[in-house]
Amino acid sequence: MSLDSDVIVDRRRIRRKLTFWRVVAALVAIAAIVTVGVIATPGGRSAFTASGSIARIHIDGLIRSDYDRVEALERLEKSRAAAVIVHINSPGGTTAGSEQLYDALVRLKAKKPVVVVVEGLAASGGYITAIAADHIIAQQSSLVGSIGVLFQFPNFSELLKTVGVKVEEVKSSPLKAAPNGFEPTSPEATRKPPLRGWSRRKTSRAICRCGTSNCRLGSAT
Repeated sequence: MSLDSDVIVDRRRIRRKLTFWRVVAALVAIAAIVTVGVIATPGGRSAFTASGSIARIHIDGLIRSDYDRVEALERLEKSRAAAVIVHINSPGGTTAGSEQLYDALVRLKAKKPVVVVVEGLAASGGYITAIAADHIIAQQSSLVGSIGVLFQFPNFSELLKTVGVKVEEVKSSPLKAAPNGFEPTSPEATRKPPLRGWSRRKTSRAICRCGTSNCRLGSAT
């Protein structure tokens, strides 16, 4: 009888231990699920951001329109980060994507300081992104500059004259279909349009903040 009693007592002790660890495992699982859910929400992520911290953003490669990135920058505006460092290593991108990113950073700059660090390259749309910041920091070997668009096309007008071919056209205004390769390009067609949003004066001020001889203003075309 004493042996049977000892077995029963041991079984009850083991059962109590199993019940205890099952409850602990369930509580840990619930806590993990709640933590993941909180972190997954924008408000939860900002809650875990310490006040006075500095946020970092990386802009690499070709810049295109990216609404997820714009939403992330908008969430950063409302975060408790004290400042933002933007690392850029980009040859540029689409006109719309570069303007979208520029505008988003300008809105962010209105809420907290923004500093751009050029890793190796910030040309064209990458440079447009950089001048949205309060300060630009570039290394001695960084390539910075060249805002504008390059458009190249062959001109066959002289060749057509030698073979006696003339291209006729009907258009509603002088600059329709200009430039084209069948006639000499007029001065009006090659005239540079004024820069909007990012002026030459503003880009010159941004260049002065770089502090290096390699930070230069590229020709706007």
